[in-house]
Amino acid sequence: MAAQGDYDFNDAVFNYNIEETKQDGLVKQIAFSVLPVARGAIYDNALKLLINTPISNITSAVIKNKVETTVLVPIADNQTLFIIIDKIEDALPPPKVNLFLKMFQIFK
Repeated sequence: MAAQGDYDFNDAVFNYNIEETKQDGLVKQIAFSVLPVARGAIYDNALKLLINTPISNITSAVIKNKVETTVLVPIADNQTLFIIIDKIEDALPPPKVNLFLKMFQIFK
């Protein structure tokens, strides 16, 4: 059983891409694309992004998907923490079990 704060990297799998745009040597924009692929944990895990800069250095942050755009609210003081996916299960629900297959395996 994993302890709280267990960071063994097998709780969820994501495909991701990060693109950084600079202007005058400073970061102007960061585009972080993420696609949940698999999850293995039974806990309510989340995906968070920690940026090593104060909140005052960030003018705006949004999440865009096919349906809506959501403004991200940063958390932290000297660093900025964004909650990208609050519950992995919401982004990647567990597979539905085929009842016939389940019964077949029980009575096999």
